[in-house]
Amino acid sequence: MIELELTPPTAVIRIRREERMNALNREAMGELLGTVESIEDKDIRSAIITSSGRSFVAGADIGEMCEMSAGEAESFSALGHELVKKMHGSAIAYIAAVNGYAFGGGVEIALACDIALASRNAVFAQSESNLGIIPGWGGTQNLPKRIGRQRALRLMLTGEQISAEEALHAGLVEAVYADGDELMREAVNLGERVAEKSPLVIRKIKECVYEGEDFATERRNFALCFSTGDQREGMRAFLEKRKPEFSGR
Repeated sequence: MIELELTPPTAVIRIRREERMNALNREAMGELLGTVESIEDKDIRSAIITSSGRSFVAGADIGEMCEMSAGEAESFSALGHELVKKMHGSAIAYIAAVNGYAFGGGVEIALACDIALASRNAVFAQSESNLGIIPGWGGTQNLPKRIGRQRALRLMLTGEQISAEEALHAGLVEAVYADGDELMREAVNLGERVAEKSPLVIRKIKECVYEGEDFATERRNFALCFSTGDQREGMRAFLEKRKPEFSGR
């Protein structure tokens, strides 16, 4: 599910779960976290996170999440938070190369990266509110920091989709390229430029930027959503391809 290409001092981490539009279940998240941990001792200074197929990451796997208990949901959220903390606390600079759909957790994976680039066909949505839940992998904390509180609230409250150009205007991504090939060329070029810098400097810059992150409130409230009827209705409606009817309970 997760492929690693090492060409020190750079690396490419590719998410490959095309049959599920690269939606991440617990196994895939654990594998992604393990991959991130594994390159810490491999003389890597920059790493690109990308994917195969027509989707970057279409969120978490709703089929698996639909039946989660609140406790299981909290553990799933903690796994995402651990990934974000590892990436933010690393001396490796992470670059997201977003090609295709980045929904829900896909946006949060892009936010976990230090810089996000996109192809013109990328589509973004912090879409958890459509499912009767909240973002659980750092979105409530990192999206406002990236694009501002008001714009972040709009995206989280509505779950609406935005284009790559809108994401660029909002500051969600740093640059947009014509297609996936150009995107990867530019991502690799950027990674190579960053890799020329001192890993100590990379770590210290990131430490200053990310200091003070606290995901405990998000994790607690994400888990609480999984004891509600609205979570069950939202996810079942998604799987049944119909509009949910939320009751507030």
